[in-house]
Amino acid sequence: MALKRRNFPVQGMGCAACVARVEGALKACKGVRSVSVSLASNLARVDYDTDVCTPSDLQKTVRDAGYEMLVDGSDDEAESEAERAREDAFRALRRDTVIALALAALEMLISMGFKDFPGSSFSSLRRRSSASASVVSSNPVSRACSTAVRTWTRWCPCP
Repeated sequence: MALKRRNFPVQGMGCAACVARVEGALKACKGVRSVSVSLASNLARVDYDTDVCTPSDLQKTVRDAGYEMLVDGSDDEAESEAERAREDAFRALRRDTVIALALAALEMLISMGFKDFPGSSFSSLRRRSSASASVVSSNPVSRACSTAVRTWTRWCPCP
């Protein structure tokens, strides 16, 4: 029985539920003695019996759970690969945020175009709010923008 401890980068985790899913999948794998998954570093530290399971078996288990685990290379290479994956994910998140903000601003401008703000008092706005809300909600451009904003803003990329 040869026990080995390795750190594996795990891609696709975005919340504590993702960490729990990966840990549970790895703990259920034959030959695994202990598992510790870190969301902050996107690494899974696994103590496993090399006679019973291989890194490929662990990778298949994590992939079946809906995530990707990198098994090639040493721990140093794994950590640098995990860092590169985090940087790529951050760039994608930044791009998606900019697009979502632009679409949200467009939706806000379109929605406000149907309201008559100059010279209006608060009470007249309240009386007209139900009528203008129906105009905005039936506006296909506003509806398309709001759908695009909801599509681009992903809270958690959980599978």
